[in-house]
Amino acid sequence: MSAAEVVAVPAVDDGPAWARVALLVTRGRAVVVTVDPQASVDLATVDLLARLVLAARRSGGCLVVDPPHPGLRRAAALLGLREALGL
Repeated sequence: MSAAEVVAVPAVDDGPAWARVALLVTRGRAVVVTVDPQASVDLATVDLLARLVLAARRSGGCLVVDPPHPGLRRAAALLGLREALGL
């Protein structure tokens, strides 16, 4: 696998940034996502992240949120997805 692509997501509702992540993971790339720690997180964000992690695994890639966003960690834990999402 080639070097990981780093994609900065300044806000959780930044459509173009998430679209770039989706494009990369469906091509089997390793992607590191950095999310602004001040950005608010909702359940739709966790859903999107779960779908992208699944797409990455199916395509032979991987997706990591680094550093782990505190809001994503809490929301994923609430849904029982923290381990599955690598948070």
